[in-house]
Amino acid sequence: MLRSPHPRRRGALVLALVPAVATALLTACSPQEETGPRTVEAGEVVVARQLEVESTGRTPFLVVPTGRLEVRAGEPTAQVEGDATRAREAVVAPEGSVLVPLTWRYLTDVLDAAASVFGAPQELGVTLVAEGERYPLVPPAEDRSASDEDEFYVAVAGDGQDLELELAYAGVTQTLDLRTGERESGVAQGLYPLQGFEVRTRECPDRDWAPDDAPLGQLYFYCTVTNPLVTPFRQGAWAEEGTSFAVVGVTSTLEGYLLPGADGLSSATYAVASSRSTTRLGGERPLEVDTAERGPATVTDFLTFEVRGRVPGQISVGRRIELTRELARGVIDAPDTLSVEARGDVALP
Repeated sequence: MLRSPHPRRRGALVLALVPAVATALLTACSPQEETGPRTVEAGEVVVARQLEVESTGRTPFLVVPTGRLEVRAGEPTAQVEGDATRAREAVVAPEGSVLVPLTWRYLTDVLDAAASVFGAPQELGVTLVAEGERYPLVPPAEDRSASDEDEFYVAVAGDGQDLELELAYAGVTQTLDLRTGERESGVAQGLYPLQGFEVRTRECPDRDWAPDDAPLGQLYFYCTVTNPLVTPFRQGAWAEEGTSFAVVGVTSTLEGYLLPGADGLSSATYAVASSRSTTRLGGERPLEVDTAERGPATVTDFLTFEVRGRVPGQISVGRRIELTRELARGVIDAPDTLSVEARGDVALP
């Protein structure tokens, strides 16, 4: 009588599974083999955690029209442990390279006084240079506080001792030696004195502002001037080499104009119909005049001049005023309209 072969197949299958199950159980019970640190690529940025970069003396910085970038570079290392990175991942530099710790802070409130002169903000370009190799970096985020910093490591070729940072803005690139703090600013050097710029004003002196050829009358004219804001950058463009821009504010008020009659008793008063600036600096006309009216007879002009060398110590304030007759007293031959120019030199604050 023949027996079915199936029972033997089931037994063979069970026996065959035993080694596989045993291997799986042994694998599950044995400890996992730890992986080593990840090797980063050259130029890769690793976000740091609680990075402390010691600095000697003042923190090196660069200034652009949108603010000041302060940068510190620490001593390079070949490997960073996991507890020192934001991702809690240990990393190691590729062969022939190191990891350079950097911290930076981008303060955008140091040039607020000139913000309206500079125009719309433009994008920053940031590049780290190590032994001739260039590594583009993502520009820092705007930070108006005085404490927060970005902390990270950058993998660079060489030993990490020859380090420069390039900062580009509107076509002009500045360089900063991260080891010595020395910088090459070029035309942008004129931005550095503007940090913390404060506007000062000076009242124009009491005087007869009507020129000799004006109609015989009494001109009640008053004004104030501001100290010049001297900048190499305005409205998105840099000044030509050897020149700079000087922005001066002039506020003028005409309280009235009185035209006396020949008999000494009659008179006519006039009100301002319109006016325009004729102010000069060093005998030169302004490149641009931005005017803001504060009232019927009060006007503030923001005048931008191109200057070579030092800014002149005084400004020739002038305003051409068109007048309309408002009231006549007695018998007087007074025209319906008059045109006068107020002019005089004023020392700048």
